[in-house]
Amino acid sequence: MPNMGSNDTPPPSPGIPIPDDGDEMYEDDVAEEIDDGDGALQGDIEDEINEDDDDEELVELPGGIDQLEALIEEHENRIIDQSKFVFSKHTGSVFCCSLNAGAGLVATGGEDDLGYVWNVEGGEVQFTMEGWGDSVTSVEWNADNTLLAACDMAGAVKVWRVPGYQLVWSFDLGQDVLWLRWHPVAAVLLAGTAEGQLWLWRLPGGDSKVMGGG
Repeated sequence: MPNMGSNDTPPPSPGIPIPDDGDEMYEDDVAEEIDDGDGALQGDIEDEINEDDDDEELVELPGGIDQLEALIEEHENRIIDQSKFVFSKHTGSVFCCSLNAGAGLVATGGEDDLGYVWNVEGGEVQFTMEGWGDSVTSVEWNADNTLLAACDMAGAVKVWRVPGYQLVWSFDLGQDVLWLRWHPVAAVLLAGTAEGQLWLWRLPGGDSKVMGGG
């Protein structure tokens, strides 16, 4: 009867050589082989990243900042203007805009100390808001588009009745106005100032209330 060796080891099959213990691979060898493979792979990845960084190097323009500004201007000039109409009465920057959709009118105010009400279809000026001491920074139609309010950076606030554009009320806050809004339902005008005040006026009478401020 063949020798069984250890209790759990089956006898070798006939004709198959028994492997030498020196050829066996142990867990330490497996770990070493895996570590070698990972190291080589990591090195390849780092090489690829370095190559990508080299490819993305910035190119210095021979003309410096002047050439860069010329390229930017050239790109902006290639932009296609798809607007239906361009209103060009203002001679400076336009700071505010409010649409009266029902009447097809637009109110704008700007750096040129002027405000305009113009027709959205062709740009025909319906009314010019004049007499400001500084840039017109807010224009607002009320809820039913019967009143138009505007203010400038010096703190002057004016309200016109529409149609007809009759000046029905004005007030000088004497400080910068940051925003101007109508109440969504009532004829009440609200304004916020740079000094942290909130002003409310009931129009056209002009009864006022102020809150906050130092």
